[in-house]
Amino acid sequence: MPRDRLSEFRRKVDDPTNVFDSIDRNPSMDIAMGENLSAREQLFNQTTEEILQSISDLKERVDLVKRKQTDILAQTVVDSREKEELEKLLLDIKNSIKLLRPRIKRIEADLKAEELNGTMQAKTGAFLRIRRNRCDLIKKKLNDVIIIFGETQVDYKSRVSKRVKRQLDLAGEHLSENDVNNMLESNSQEIFYNNVSPISLAGRMALDDATSRHNELLKLEHSIKELQDIFADVTDLVESQSTMVDNIEANIESAVDYTADGRINVVQAVRHKKAAIRKKIYVIGIIVLILIILIVLAIVLGVVFGKKKCKKRFEKGQKLTYAKPWKHLMDKLKKATPQPTLKKKHSIYPFLDIPTDIELDTLSLTEF
Repeated sequence: MPRDRLSEFRRKVDDPTNVFDSIDRNPSMDIAMGENLSAREQLFNQTTEEILQSISDLKERVDLVKRKQTDILAQTVVDSREKEELEKLLLDIKNSIKLLRPRIKRIEADLKAEELNGTMQAKTGAFLRIRRNRCDLIKKKLNDVIIIFGETQVDYKSRVSKRVKRQLDLAGEHLSENDVNNMLESNSQEIFYNNVSPISLAGRMALDDATSRHNELLKLEHSIKELQDIFADVTDLVESQSTMVDNIEANIESAVDYTADGRINVVQAVRHKKAAIRKKIYVIGIIVLILIILIVLAIVLGVVFGKKKCKKRFEKGQKLTYAKPWKHLMDKLKKATPQPTLKKKHSIYPFLDIPTDIELDTLSLTEF
């Protein structure tokens, strides 16, 4: 009995870093598939593997950004080198996303071109469906990484905002949340010095930290705007796939209807087959019975008419013809009638010299 591995496949799909490496495969099957792949198919597989690896590296860098942001928020005085590393890492992530998007769009454009311009075999081929599913998988993984990166940026902005408000409270300036939000939404880097007048060195240091946090928030807002543009592009990709999803749904519904009709047709075919076999048996039985009746009827009629014919000939006194060479019968005939009257001496058996025509006038039936 085969083992159900559906749950295992689902766990592997949920893990973006695992590409089913732990699943046992037949090496000979891989060799045969590799030999049958064309150069174009190998190029597609190589490109998609590179993109998947890039997405995996991108997710690792997003996780590293989370850890660095948490470390920076935990420090009282932020080291400038750590801030530079964080900014460099954020810039690297954004550049990687910008590079991956055109490559995925190019793959999708190639698939659409093959669907429109390819032959019917290419449109319905298994390899084309595999490429389409692989492209959808890549887009889903990239979209998940972008969502995680955006959530990380928004969460970091929220925590920085809380820290700025706490620093202003330490500086002696108790501002409302609306005032703090207005200050944070301002693009000016000297907004804190214009709105707040620190009265001590500690307050001045708190304001310096709040100002640096404000500058970080401005950069985060710029990053979030870029992510918004990326999400807009992803939304366009998803909307472009809606038609394909509708077609898939229609095909699935048609397949369900065809399957239901096929099941009904199979049941009817089985019934018709059984009925045909029964009818064939009945017909054969009737034919055999008719033949038996005809044979019996022919035998009965032959016997009846034969008896009637013999009786009529006997009643009319006709001569009977004996064709069989019975020697003992001839001996009895000679004893009963020493000189029988023979009309014609001719025998079908000349070597026995047996008469064929004998008059019954001189014969007694009891002699037989």
